Amino acid sequence: MFWMRKYAAKLACTLILATSFAGNSIAKELRPLEDIAADAARPYSLARCGAMHQAIMEWVGEERLSDNWATSDAIRERFIIYAIFMASADGQGQPEAIAEFVVRDVRNIADRYLARFEANYASEGQAFGNDAIVQSDLDFCKTLIEGLESPTDGSKPTK
Repeated sequence: MFWMRKYAAKLACTLILATSFAGNSIAKELRPLEDIAADAARPYSLARCGAMHQAIMEWVGEERLSDNWATSDAIRERFIIYAIFMASADGQGQPEAIAEFVVRDVRNIADRYLARFEANYASEGQAFGNDAIVQSDLDFCKTLIEGLESPTDGSKPTK
């Protein structure tokens, strides 16, 4: 358990630094996660869900999210940690290197969501409320995290 806290602390510091130095990304359009998840690398869906939450948090801001900030941050962090664990379980390298790659991927994907939010807001006056892909991804990610955190023996999850 100690090593998980150690990596979570490093991850948080890395995300803060990555957010501070993030640039604009020019990239291919996002496709609905549910359409590509089956063919993507195993940790991708988890990283993308973490990235989407990261982007929403950055767009909305801590002050406007107020009481929901801590909950949003915890959800974002769980997705990222699960992505790191999945990549580690797949034998994709040392945990520290995997964490760096996942955090880089999260930052890159979050930048794509942010670019989408900017374009949506400029053309429609809403960043993501009317965006079918974002709404679909939110639903997909909710189902994904619920599945990961549900016990497989039929018992109720403990918090």
